[in-house]
Amino acid sequence: MLIVILAAIATLQAFDQIFVMTHGGPFFRTETLVMMTYRIGFKEFQFGYAAAISWALVLLIFVLSMLQVAYFRKRSVTY
Repeated sequence: MLIVILAAIATLQAFDQIFVMTHGGPFFRTETLVMMTYRIGFKEFQFGYAAAISWALVLLIFVLSMLQVAYFRKRSVTY
């Protein structure tokens, strides 16, 4: 359960590989929420909007983690 949750969080927070390889790709096709936060915050200087995107990412990760915990608790085997 822990591995699946941590892998999902790491997937949603992918930044460095995408930034190095494509910088968000042509027409922002490979841009993630973290890349969008970086672009809006540090290139367009809209820090409030970037902070709001960050909070949306935090809530998304929280909800996804709680759904995974509920799923794995239902499937757990007790001996």
